[in-house]
Amino acid sequence: SKIDHLLYANVKAILTEDLFFLDASANISQQNLSPFGQVSNNNINATNNQAEVRTYSASPYFRKKFENNFIAELRYTRDSVSSDQQLYSNSKGNSFRANINSGSAFKSIKWGLNYDRKEIDFEKQIPLDTTTTTGNLDYAILPLVKVTSTFGYENNSYFYQGSQASGYFGSLGFIWTPTERTNILFNAGQRFYGKTKTLSVNQRARMSVWSLGYNEDVTTTRAEFLIPAGNNT
Repeated sequence: SKIDHLLYANVKAILTEDLFFLDASANISQQNLSPFGQVSNNNINATNNQAEVRTYSASPYFRKKFENNFIAELRYTRDSVSSDQQLYSNSKGNSFRANINSGSAFKSIKWGLNYDRKEIDFEKQIPLDTTTTTGNLDYAILPLVKVTSTFGYENNSYFYQGSQASGYFGSLGFIWTPTERTNILFNAGQRFYGKTKTLSVNQRARMSVWSLGYNEDVTTTRAEFLIPAGNNT
């Protein structure tokens, strides 16, 4: 017989008021090995196409608000992903993030700067390092319309069939908020692998919330496992 486990634990702690915080999580879930095998979307109907994946994460960080001018954050994260199947290589990761964003003193213009570095060590694969430096600038051209822009540089060590998985990137778009319950976002840009587009439509009704999204990005299986599980409301 085989016992399948399920765990979702999440902790958010304030260690020092308005300065030092801690986020931590632990998850155990059953993940499908192949989309071409028998697929199950729950932890009860077990199949031979499943692997048990365990993830742990601890993230202490400093966050400081400098009056209404800007907000700064410095964060370190240590995480782990392991599985009972050889298809998924066990790994441990370290990530460092620093960002600064404009505060409420800026009315028409919003800006931000972010530095993000990840170092991942696999048991059976070569290490993975990624570094991204990003800037963003939003400007309200009308009370209900903002022009949005991002720009930066990324350097990734993973294999890419093109020249290199690195280079400058940028995007330009808009956010339209016709009502307090509705917002529409669209932007288009360029990254090392080609053109990108993002579309997001969100509508809040009295008894429901509607969301429609389209996004072109790069991700990994490991990164998807570390995304916190959603709660069914």
